[in-house]
Amino acid sequence: MLLFENLIYKCICKARELAPKDEKNRIKLNGYMHWFIDKYYFQNQSIAIRRLIDGGKDSISLRKIIENMKKHKDLLTRSNYCRYLNIPLDYSELIIKEQEYISKHLKFGEVICIPDDIDPSPSQDFHAAFDKLAGVNAPQRSPSDNFSKTIFEKLLSCLDNCNEFARKVSKTIAHTSLDSYSNPPVISYGDIQDAHKILCGVCHFIGLNFLGRISYSMFIQPTAGWLRYVTEPLISKEHKNELFKILEDHRAKIQQWESVYNKSLF
Repeated sequence: MLLFENLIYKCICKARELAPKDEKNRIKLNGYMHWFIDKYYFQNQSIAIRRLIDGGKDSISLRKIIENMKKHKDLLTRSNYCRYLNIPLDYSELIIKEQEYISKHLKFGEVICIPDDIDPSPSQDFHAAFDKLAGVNAPQRSPSDNFSKTIFEKLLSCLDNCNEFARKVSKTIAHTSLDSYSNPPVISYGDIQDAHKILCGVCHFIGLNFLGRISYSMFIQPTAGWLRYVTEPLISKEHKNELFKILEDHRAKIQQWESVYNKSLF
């Protein structure tokens, strides 16, 4: 949801640009409503990004996934992936069958479509990609080949580029510190976009290379009606007074809360 929420926020910002203005050149949108949107967009995005790169012992995060894969990389062998993806370890027989098929069906001016069950290209592509991940050359291929430790270290290094962002979040949102009051670190929209770029790249690499050639995307495609009623006002003029009633009820409830311990603690 991280990137979908970002899409919604971009649409809100665009709506602000296009909103009409009054005679004093002020945007005719409710400032408190949009202050609320901004505040919780930045907080929600910041916390979500921090969780994804958290390396705590009991955390469930993108960083921990990579660390666990690195720890158990001996299980990520060429032979295990071939069984998982139903790809032959040795595709030389498929090459022979492909050549025989071409020789039998080749005719002048006609296009040949190789049947999937004898097409060696998926196997060739997989093994060529696995060679790079394992750090071996094709002649030295082995069923026990597994991912190079360097691959995991580079992925973790990419996430390390978000460490300064996580530090800012810890000081300003997740926790509070005396230093943050006197010298509060600023989390900008650009900081969030930079973190999105890193996380998207790492997730896509993992999906493409570790999860069976899956072109994984962090972005959830919106449904067909994602802009339904977007042009409708938040509330009509005839119902505006109902919001004042909410204010009165809210104030009364807070007064009750404020006095809840006045007698019980004495």
